[in-house]
Amino acid sequence: MLKYDFFGFEVAVDLETTQSWYAAAKPQRRLYDKSEEVRNFRAAARKRLLPDYVLEHLDALGIPPQKATFITCTYMDKDGTGCYQFSYRIAGNILSGYLPGVDPDDYIRVVPRRGDKGRCIHEINPTIPPKVPKPHVDLEFYVKQLPWALDEPPTKEFLSKFHRDVE
Repeated sequence: MLKYDFFGFEVAVDLETTQSWYAAAKPQRRLYDKSEEVRNFRAAARKRLLPDYVLEHLDALGIPPQKATFITCTYMDKDGTGCYQFSYRIAGNILSGYLPGVDPDDYIRVVPRRGDKGRCIHEINPTIPPKVPKPHVDLEFYVKQLPWALDEPPTKEFLSKFHRDVE
C-alpha cells in the first residue's frame, strides 16, 4: 500500500488493485448514465477539461477521468456550464483526516464546506459499481465551472431542471 494525501486525508492505496479494477471496468449501463449531465461530464472528462487538481490526482492513481463511479450535477448555467460532484472508488483505507467527533461511517452525511475541492469518504453500503475492491475509499471532487462538452447544446427540458424561465 502506498500513502497519498487527498485534501488533507491520509489514504493507504492499493495502487495495483485500483488500476487493474479500472482497466477491467466496463462502462456502466445504468439509466442515469443516459442523462445529459452525466454524458456531458464523461465527454468533458474524455477531453480532459476537468480542473488540474482533479487530473493530477487521477493521473497519479492511473484512473481514466471518464470512469467516475458517481456523478451528479447540482446546478447548470443556461450556457451549459455546470457545478458537479463526482467520485472515484479506489482500493484502500482512510488513515486520517476525518473531522473530530464525526463517526467515519457517518462522514458521508457531512455537508462539504464552502470552497472545498474534494474529500475522501467510505461509503458503507456501496451500490455503484459492481464488484468493487475491498476495502475501498471514494475520492470525491467538487467542480464549480465544468464547461458543456457535448457536441449538441443542452436541451430545454434539461435546462428547465435548473431554471424556470427556459423557453
